[in-house]
Amino acid sequence: MADDLQLMQRGESVKWKHAFASARKLAQKLALAVILLALVASAAVLATRGLNRNQPVSSHPEALKLYKRAEWKWNHMTREGAPEAFNYLTEAVRLDTNFVGAYYKMFECYFRPLGNELPPHQNSMANMRWVADQIRSVRPRSAEFHKVNSLVLNGCNFSAVTMETKKQLAIAL
Repeated sequence: MADDLQLMQRGESVKWKHAFASARKLAQKLALAVILLALVASAAVLATRGLNRNQPVSSHPEALKLYKRAEWKWNHMTREGAPEAFNYLTEAVRLDTNFVGAYYKMFECYFRPLGNELPPHQNSMANMRWVADQIRSVRPRSAEFHKVNSLVLNGCNFSAVTMETKKQLAIAL
C-alpha cells in the first residue's frame, strides 16, 4: 500500500504495477501447470512403455542376455550369424527351460530359409514340431504356442479350418 501511495504521489500509474503483478502470478501458475503436465506425460509414457513392451520373460538373467545376443545376431541375417544366434538360444533354454520367448525365437529361426541347416534334426519341420512341443509343455495356453502350433499344422497340411481356429485363439490370448 505504501508503494502505491508513493507511485501516486509521483504521478505514476498504479494500474501498471498491479497488471504486471497479476501477469507474473499467471505466468508462474502457467509454468507450474506445464511442469506438472510434463511430469504426468512422462510418467504415462514410462508406464505405457512398460505395458506395451513385448519382452521375453526369463527368471535367469544370463538366459535373457543370451536371448538378446541371439536376437541381435539373427536380425543381421548372415549365414555365419544364424548358427551362432541359434547356439545362444539353445544355451538360453538350457539355462531356463521355461523361457518361452527363447523357444519362440528358435521357431522363427527354423521357419526362415536357413532353418534346414540348424540342429538338432537338420529338418526345419521336425525342429518346428519339437519347439511346438516344448512350448506346449511350458505354457500350453499361451499365444506363442497357438501361433506356433497353427503354423506347424499348416506346414503339415492339416485342414485350414483347424489352422484358422488356432490362429483366432492365439489372437484372443
